[in-house]
Amino acid sequence: MANYKPFGESELSAHALYVGFVAGSPDKPSRQKLLSCISEIDDLHIDGREVYWLCRAKLMTDSKFSAALTEKILGVRATFRNSTTIKKLAAKYQ
Repeated sequence: MANYKPFGESELSAHALYVGFVAGSPDKPSRQKLLSCISEIDDLHIDGREVYWLCRAKLMTDSKFSAALTEKILGVRATFRNSTTIKKLAAKYQ
């Protein structure tokens, strides 16, 4: 997960990437509904039980996407962490 690159390198180096952990793998209708939240500011990618959120806004609060919206759409709990945090944790436990 720490090395997974769901978006191009130029996007990843210029914008914030958050990884959302959800309680279960979303079904196809839920995945489609969540992916309909993609916008000019927000890009999303789903891989199993992880939701990758590329936020192009300077502040996360400028985005209309959120963990709460993810939970509402998927109907399960979700928590997001910055990819930097994920990489630090992976390095610590390797």
